[in-house]
Amino acid sequence: MSSYHTEQKKLLLEYLNAHKDNSLTIDEISEGISKAAVKTTAVPGKSTVYRLINKLLEEGKVKKFSRTGTRQAAYQLVEGARCASHLHLKCTECGKLFHMKEQLSDELIKKISSDQSFTVSQAETVLYGKCRFCNTK
Repeated sequence: MSSYHTEQKKLLLEYLNAHKDNSLTIDEISEGISKAAVKTTAVPGKSTVYRLINKLLEEGKVKKFSRTGTRQAAYQLVEGARCASHLHLKCTECGKLFHMKEQLSDELIKKISSDQSFTVSQAETVLYGKCRFCNTK
């Protein structure tokens, strides 16, 4: 089934793509789109952003995270099949999402599978910690 792409969904996807290294709240997304949009563009309201984000979650195009130390949800664009083939690393300091090298990801998953008899879902698994940039601050 094909998905209907409205101008508002297009704006949302463009904004998320421009900020794909960061997880953003609905408020941050709404404000960012409003600031970036051309005046002639139909800017989506916050309720529309919520609705579109939920559709993108269902489609697997967006991941949902909890903001560190809060109960606030943040969302981030994923890169389709490429993101399903390895684990991700999420910095709890700056919020950036990093792609683990596939060879390392595969080795880690195989080790867990053989040692723990546990199957890891690569597409769903995110390891949290501090990135090298935040570690040097």
